Amino acid sequence: FEAKGIKDDRLYVTGAPHFDYLQSFECDESHIRTELGIPAEHDIVMLASQPFDDTVRRKLVYAAIKSVNKLRNVSLILRPHPREDLALHLNAAECESNVVVSPEASIHDLLTLSDVLLSVRSTVILESCLLETPVLLLTFTEEGTNPFYSTNNGFPEIDDIKNLSPRIKS
Repeated sequence: FEAKGIKDDRLYVTGAPHFDYLQSFECDESHIRTELGIPAEHDIVMLASQPFDDTVRRKLVYAAIKSVNKLRNVSLILRPHPREDLALHLNAAECESNVVVSPEASIHDLLTLSDVLLSVRSTVILESCLLETPVLLLTFTEEGTNPFYSTNNGFPEIDDIKNLSPRIKS
């Protein structure tokens, strides 16, 4: 948070011991790329979705796919929440050679591998920050925003789908 410009007098260590190990977390990125079938020359975007209603989930998944498909040499990992039904993700990725659905891989491996995380509201955003993976908040759905995850706290928001591709590449 300090790196994002949040003054240290606004930060309080409250603890989440299960995240302590992330400061020294390492993964075998080459092995994970191979497992997922992602070419070495591709940048990686990951969408960490949430168990919202199907309309919101569909909007997020298809916006991510459409936006990534506009970019060269970019692969998309769809990471469903453990409580989500996989059918939407699997159906959306079915005909997309650059999209992988990965419900089983370690979320921390995937975050380390990713060049940017797309998400709405999730603890995964905090984990991404700890692993120094940039985050884009998707605020263009009916789920809206959360005051904690906002531009005021250093998180860039995408409130219009048409702005997603340019922000991914920047």
